[in-house]
Formats: sequence, structure tokens, C-alpha cells
Amino acid sequence: MQGIEIVPTDRGGRLTYHGPGQLVGYPIMRISDVVAYLRTMEQAIVASLSDAGVEAGPREGLTGVWVGERKVGSIGVHVSRGVTTHGFAINVENDLQPFEWVVPCGLDGVRMTSVAREIAAPRPGILPRFRELVAHRFAEAFGRRMRAVAPEELEPRGVPLVR
Repeated sequence: MQGIEIVPTDRGGRLTYHGPGQLVGYPIMRISDVVAYLRTMEQAIVASLSDAGVEAGPREGLTGVWVGERKVGSIGVHVSRGVTTHGFAINVENDLQPFEWVVPCGLDGVRMTSVAREIAAPRPGILPRFRELVAHRFAEAFGRRMRAVAPEELEPRGVPLVR
């Protein structure tokens, strides 16, 4: 082991790694078509990557987003009573070494990449801007309007959120 905690989950996608520098999104949405939901999520990620200067797309028969033969975005969801949990992870400016210690998404021989590697970003710091791109494109893909919400706006009246 490399000192990485292993946590079993109830989502699809077999195994993935989450670490600093990734953008991880866990949308909680009511859906009626799982495949359409997955494909729409892929489209939103592809559009976000295009906005960042990375040419990416889906691969036939697989879930996720790819730059050529390298995977940049993983998707694993769970749906119960029509409501989604779990979601996506996009490698933005993270260390890719931990993916060498596992079989990403249960796909033998898959090489992972990141936005920073694909655009040859000379220094870290692209995650905050990329997060905005993804939020905008995700809302757009699902016919919603992006709106920033302060944590206190999410608190039920008189019951503070645990921080």
C-alpha cells in the first residue's frame, strides 16, 4: 500500500483514485434515463475541456472522457429511486503517479492524463478557473442556470451546517 485509504462505494466505475488537484463533482439530481445522464455529463466535461484548450471526447463502449488514448475524466454514479449520487472526477493538476498503482476504472492498460499535462501548464493554479468552466457547462448541459450559493444560504432555518 502507498498510504492511500481505500473506501468501498456503491457506485459504478469500479476503482478510481481521488487526490489533490482533481475536480470531483457529486451531483445529486433526479433523473429518468441513466444512459442519457451519463452521456450528458460526458458532453459537459468535453465542452469544459475544449474551453480550456484540450481536445477530448468519449470512447465507444466506455464511460468517461478521453484525450486520444489517455483518460482525463472518470464517471461513476449510483442511482436510487431516480436520484443520483456520486459523479465525476477530472484530472486537472494532480499527481498522476497514484494511477500507476491501480487499474483505473477496472480497465487494464489505461494511461491517465490531466488538463495541466495536456496544455503543458508551466505552474499549478488552473483548478479554480477550470472549476468555473465545468460548473457553467454542467448547468448548461442539463438546462439549468449556474448560481453561486454561500454556505449559509444552504442552512435550514436555525440549524447550522456542520463545518
